[in-house]
Amino acid sequence: MQKNETKSPSTQNYHTIKKRIGTTNFIIRVHSCDQAKESVEDKMIRLIKNDLAKSA
Repeated sequence: MQKNETKSPSTQNYHTIKKRIGTTNFIIRVHSCDQAKESVEDKMIRLIKNDLAKSA
């Protein structure tokens, strides 16, 4: 897995994650704002919890 941090034209940060599963290549770009009130990890946990609550 590879992670690169670069700046987009609007000065927001984004991380690119490349993952190969079987014969399929996945490229995931995660955008974040410098002024965000929650971290990426906190947001991911919140989204997973919300998704689990909806499916239960």
